[in-house]
Amino acid sequence: KYKLYVIDEVHMLSTSAFNALLKTLEEPPRHLVFIFATTEPHKVPATILSRCQRFDFRRMQISDIVGRLAFIAEQDGFRVDVDALMVIARKGDGSMRDAQSIFDQVISFCGPVVTFDQANEALNLIDQGFFFRVTDMMRDGDPAEAFEIVDGIMKEGYDAQEFLLGLAEHLRNFLTLLTTGSTRLIETAKIYVDRYAQEGSSFERGDLIRALHLVLAGQHALRGAPQPRLRLELTLVQLAVMDSTVDLRELLAKIDGLPAMPPSQSPGATVPASSPSPRSSTRGGSDKSGGGAAQSSPASLAAFPTQAPAGRPDPLFPVDPEQGQRRTSRGGGGGQGVGGDEPTA
Repeated sequence: KYKLYVIDEVHMLSTSAFNALLKTLEEPPRHLVFIFATTEPHKVPATILSRCQRFDFRRMQISDIVGRLAFIAEQDGFRVDVDALMVIARKGDGSMRDAQSIFDQVISFCGPVVTFDQANEALNLIDQGFFFRVTDMMRDGDPAEAFEIVDGIMKEGYDAQEFLLGLAEHLRNFLTLLTTGSTRLIETAKIYVDRYAQEGSSFERGDLIRALHLVLAGQHALRGAPQPRLRLELTLVQLAVMDSTVDLRELLAKIDGLPAMPPSQSPGATVPASSPSPRSSTRGGSDKSGGGAAQSSPASLAAFPTQAPAGRPDPLFPVDPEQGQRRTSRGGGGGQGVGGDEPTA
């Protein structure tokens, strides 16, 4: 026979208690077995860990918990819906002990016959219809529905933080369906699994990822928010007005499928050489060759006036204040007057 000692939360022992225990662990009696349970093994001294065999426990699967609860219900003569057992198992969060405690509470509240709706009512769980209303709102882009949803949540007495937790799991179920193409990893009632399968194709994976980021950010902001309702309404409105994601590969494929633009309408098209130039004519004549740039002829240069009309000042022909006559800017000599006139004294 063995004598068994179980010490729960062993990391809470003081240093002196561990020192007193160490001698017994080094030379234990043959009939004595210690079991140390803790959720924080890193706080246990290394001298204790080195003298123990370590076994790491994991959370139980939802299907295993449902099967065990169904066995208990059958043995005790209770009739419980499978969907109700699924709700209880998910509420247990991977712990068989917690799931059995919740099962006893539901039986006490509902009696020997338990349905899915009764289990939700007994545990005060948020109706998943609210979550599907949110995704319908996202698909329709209806921000007014966000305020109606929040109003219904507050009237039912649901916790805003718990609602966002359920909404994140709801979006995760859609994302799982789109990514894996299967409902195998969706752990909820059968009626809702079928609805996920029907509505999953109406969402894009990128939209769901962005929505999850918004919901997780809303959870973080809601913890210290002085007005939780306002914070929840803001999160849902952001989901409603969120723009749809465009797949870059699909966009490029659509661009590649567009018809080619005619050369004459392309942005890099050049003007034909035969088209007239807006500057093909000069004041004295016109370019009659139909070519490119206009060329000035000697006749046109000769016709250019070299003297301003009488009585009018001309900036091109300034008056020399010393000599009293105008000088042109294109003369051959520096001080020679226009027309060959000699300067007067």
